[in-house]
Amino acid sequence: MKALHVRYQLQAGPYCFVPDPWNSGMFHAPGGIKLSEMQIRQLATRQKWEIEKVRQVSEIDDGLENA
Repeated sequence: MKALHVRYQLQAGPYCFVPDPWNSGMFHAPGGIKLSEMQIRQLATRQKWEIEKVRQVSEIDDGLENA
C-alpha cells in the first residue's frame, strides 16, 4: 500500500532549501550544505528575505500490499 508523505521545501530569498530524506529536521542548501530550519530562518532574517513553505507530497511504498 502506498502512503502519502507530506513535507515542505523552504524558499528563502533566491534560494530553495530541499528537505533531507533521511533526517526530517535538516534541509539541503545550495552547494550541498545541510542546515536546520532555525538556521535558515536566522539567515533569512539577517538577509531580510521572506520565507515561504512549499508543500511537497510524495508516495511511499510501505510494503503492506501483500500482507
